Amino acid sequence: WLPAVDLGAGRTVVRSGPGVCAACPAGSYFTSVRAPTCTACPAGSYAASSSSVLAVCLPCPAGSYSIAVGASTSTTCTRCLAGSYWSDASGACTSCPHFSSSVEGSGDITDCVCDAGHTFVGDACLSTAIVSFKA
Repeated sequence: WLPAVDLGAGRTVVRSGPGVCAACPAGSYFTSVRAPTCTACPAGSYAASSSSVLAVCLPCPAGSYSIAVGASTSTTCTRCLAGSYWSDASGACTSCPHFSSSVEGSGDITDCVCDAGHTFVGDACLSTAIVSFKA
């Protein structure tokens, strides 16, 4: 038995045979060079080729998401629709607050723009008449 050795580019010596190099399939990565097993990239990421590190699972582009596990291409990533934005907290696209909108592919609540006559107060769009009255 030989310990696993990182050979780079997703190849490693596997325990099943000394000197045998193998690579995980696209959409996965090696979890450890000491115990080489292939693990699927988590939802929200993809990997066209494998590697011995998780960093090879690339995140979906900003303003998009994917529920697919083990994705091998960014085409599994779907852009958030107009009127919504990507929320790291929920791990999905979230609707903009009432009385606001956003363009398709928005990646943050700050991309939501309040409708005319409204202004952001915290994470909500309130009528400017109410905000003025409170001041």
